[in-house]
Amino acid sequence: MYFIIYRIGRYIIKLQSLFLYQFDPIRDFSFETIFYTLPKLSLIAEDEYLWAEWFVEISQQLHLTFPISVYNVSTILQSCEVGIWRLTGKKKE
Repeated sequence: MYFIIYRIGRYIIKLQSLFLYQFDPIRDFSFETIFYTLPKLSLIAEDEYLWAEWFVEISQQLHLTFPISVYNVSTILQSCEVGIWRLTGKKKE
């Protein structure tokens, strides 16, 4: 019984270290978080990330202003470890 409680406790600590528990939707609301940091922490392929600099370049070329910040003001999410899961496609038989 003690071993089961110990394993559950270890698993809970591991889950609490995930970026999902560090994410604050108001503080972290930026293009960088939505299109770079969260995909990176979710183990999505690197070729699907959009860098914050891309949004800056587009805004300068098209003379746009964005209603939200391009860069994330907080570094909390950037210091988080990646997720403990990996998404895989269903194998064909």
